[in-house]
Amino acid sequence: MPTDVLRRSPNILPKYQDRVWNELTAGSTVPLVANDAGLSDVQTFLTVLRRLSTLYDWRTTEVSGTDPLMPRRADSDGWDRRLYYWALLMRGWVRGDPISRVISSSVAYYSQRGSITYRDYSREESLVTEPFDRHSAKHINLIIEWPLKDIEGGLRFRIMGYLQNFIDVSVMALGRDASGINVATLVKYGTTDQRAIQLQEVGFGRAVATELLADHADALRFSDEDELEELDHESVLASTTLSDEARAEVENIMVKMDVEVESAER
Repeated sequence: MPTDVLRRSPNILPKYQDRVWNELTAGSTVPLVANDAGLSDVQTFLTVLRRLSTLYDWRTTEVSGTDPLMPRRADSDGWDRRLYYWALLMRGWVRGDPISRVISSSVAYYSQRGSITYRDYSREESLVTEPFDRHSAKHINLIIEWPLKDIEGGLRFRIMGYLQNFIDVSVMALGRDASGINVATLVKYGTTDQRAIQLQEVGFGRAVATELLADHADALRFSDEDELEELDHESVLASTTLSDEARAEVENIMVKMDVEVESAER
């Protein structure tokens, strides 16, 4: 296993990185996500998570702690249900769904599942499983809280760490062209749109990047490779439909750019 790759993922034990390396160099040249994969299909992400959970032994590495990715004592059905939950969350986040839609998807998931499990430390048995009631304020509040926490802590930190390590190993073992789609980048930015990624790299948030592309595309100019070349900020700021969040980000970024230009000129 190349030491450069090991250093980039210090939180993943070398033996698991070696397992990925050995699989890819022993003739299994199947990328994690093929270039022609359907990114709107939840099965694409479920297949990804099943593969990661096996290679990195999530039954050992991701079942402990305050907020484990996976349930410790789940049977095969319970394990797969949890992977499916993460796949739904990843699919919604990657395709650019707003948070409200991600939460709606989570409500639909628990409605289909029929039950909800949570911790209530006021009870003797703190781990409680109840029939899911979409009219229960308590259940709905939990479902609003969980995706927000899971997106940041579970998806964009822990799962993304495995995604990035797999793509790093793949590039070393197979080469960039044979490594498929870099899903870690899509999860990092929450979109498959390269223009939205460019806007976020400049400093815009995910929601504002989406708003600019949807409502102010005429003020943006991209290269054939979807690299941001120009932002007509005066036109954007003159718009009466611009949200307060977007207005603040545009103003802040333009001030930052002016400062950088002045520093370069000095």
